[in-house]
Amino acid sequence: MGMRETSHRYPGLVPAGIVLAAVLVNLGTLNGGFPLDDRVQVERNVYIRNLADLPDIFSRATWPGYVYRPLPIATYALTHAVVGLHPWLYHLTSILLHAAVAVLVFFCVRRVLDVGVAALAALLFAVHPVHVEVVASVANRTEMLVGLFGLSGLLVVLPAANAQLRSRAATAARVALGALLFFAALLAKEHTLAFFLLLPVVLLARKHADPEARWRRLPYEAWPGVLAIALGTAAYLAARSRVISQVYVGAPIAPIDNWLVAVPPLDRITHAFALLGRYVAILLIPRGLSADYSLGTTGVTEDLTSPDSLLYMALASAAVAVTLLGLLRRSQECLFFGGWFLASFAVTSNVLFPIGVLFADRLAYLPSIALCALLAFLLARIADPLLRRVAIAGVVVTFSALTLSYGEVWHDNRTLFAYELRNSPGSAWVHNGVGLDLLERGANEEARRHFLQALRIYPAHMAAAHGIAMVEMREGDQVAARAWLDRALHIDPKHAPSLNTLGVLELGAGRVDDAGRLFVRALNIDNLDLDARVGILAATIRRGNLTQATVMRDQLMAIDPSRADLRKLSRDLDRELESTRASGPSHSGVSS
Repeated sequence: MGMRETSHRYPGLVPAGIVLAAVLVNLGTLNGGFPLDDRVQVERNVYIRNLADLPDIFSRATWPGYVYRPLPIATYALTHAVVGLHPWLYHLTSILLHAAVAVLVFFCVRRVLDVGVAALAALLFAVHPVHVEVVASVANRTEMLVGLFGLSGLLVVLPAANAQLRSRAATAARVALGALLFFAALLAKEHTLAFFLLLPVVLLARKHADPEARWRRLPYEAWPGVLAIALGTAAYLAARSRVISQVYVGAPIAPIDNWLVAVPPLDRITHAFALLGRYVAILLIPRGLSADYSLGTTGVTEDLTSPDSLLYMALASAAVAVTLLGLLRRSQECLFFGGWFLASFAVTSNVLFPIGVLFADRLAYLPSIALCALLAFLLARIADPLLRRVAIAGVVVTFSALTLSYGEVWHDNRTLFAYELRNSPGSAWVHNGVGLDLLERGANEEARRHFLQALRIYPAHMAAAHGIAMVEMREGDQVAARAWLDRALHIDPKHAPSLNTLGVLELGAGRVDDAGRLFVRALNIDNLDLDARVGILAATIRRGNLTQATVMRDQLMAIDPSRADLRKLSRDLDRELESTRASGPSHSGVSS
């Protein structure tokens, strides 16, 4: 029984198989912890711990403070209400989201290619190793939410096959529902804007009774989708403007994360174009996958004449050539393979403008649909049936095995950084990460060694300088700690962790006003910084402003009553209040 016949007789069988495959290859992540940004966005995020605060998530900026992505944070809050900080349900949710996106990939590709090819493309998408970062790291749920709501919106606004559904009411309903879905996708991540380009790609590439008609009818058929995306974007910008006043806030880009920010525009475009070819390479042959492509990473070279760079340039050029071939020859397959890949990278490729990272596996989530479809198309065209089945099975099994293996790497920070250190020993980002993990485990001297190595590789690494300061504080050398904090703040005067730590030292030295100013500087950088707010509370108590301190204490205890230093300050404040009451009202401290 062929795939086409199977899908007609058992319409739910193909989606069920895709879901099963996506779940099985990612089941290992259920035992994982909270690696990398999960520590900040989930584990240490006190603002997801009270479900009553859920509406407030939509009224504040998202960490690190210059973006507005409240929808993923809201999903963390809902999960926290069920299991607290036990990671398994966060990971299970991510697995199911990925499975749902894979099913949507099937329905989307089926609009362009045969059902058998679409099913295989979705299966390859479900088990592809490049998606491990997105599924295993809870903080990268943003990509899946864009896929879930963006692809759903795309399917909703595509013209209906049944002419009877093309009434004004049906069109208005499609536009309204599509706008809502694109709005939700934008609340997850801004690169949803790529759907402005993906919509015409699918409209021109989709199967059509009259191939020429799809070109003539493009404006008529595209306007409901364009209107839906525009309405969703307008709603998003309106919601965002209430939280972040600037229409565009340029992310602070560190050269260590993306060295393209420090090169002339033409060089940036050339290198970014080559990196598009690297995306093609890891999607077709998923090797060298990593959580880190920062400065000093193995396999990412600045030399455009190297063999790897030349290969990547050729692959990127091939993607452009395939797209042009699809336009000139009006080949729906070529247009979809090349056009979808390039359009989905329009916002994140560094070609048009630099972004916060040079390269990232997670950014390939939507673009991978094109390469999975291309690979499925090529496999399906193998003439010999036995050879075709063997080839398909070989690719699916290989991808699945690599996904299972790489998923174990993402178990926690220790396993992840051990993997990264083996592959990229020259990366300052990796050495800093290893140092932080060792610091948390109390291995101070080993942590210091890795922080120093990070600084040798990249002297402007303020986080590594801060890490050494923390080592010195643990060992009781506050003079050395202060010197390292000064170095970190010399590199980046807005490094909030160093401001807060220096504030703690100033407070310990009795310089309360100096400490208060440092905490206020940190809070001005990130108005959700709980360390800064606790520091200001400590300074307020030390100044004797007990009425003001009481209000601040109550606010902070409502946010995070489990915090040890906050509980200690609360006890200190209660003792001060009791002492004041015993001495008489004339001694009560009131804020001026």
